[in-house]
Amino acid sequence: MRLFPRDFFLDTWRRELLDEEGMVWEPGEEAWEAKLALFRSYHAHGHLALEWA
Repeated sequence: MRLFPRDFFLDTWRRELLDEEGMVWEPGEEAWEAKLALFRSYHAHGHLALEWA
């Protein structure tokens, strides 16, 4: 994966093409959303039991 500086500019049409191909712009955000979805799935079925150490 190639990381670009935050001020990297990409033409709108190029960004749209990458979006159509499923480009992940914020990998950390995608991982967080996936884990949140997993949590909600388990919680909805009553399978989530949190234990605090």
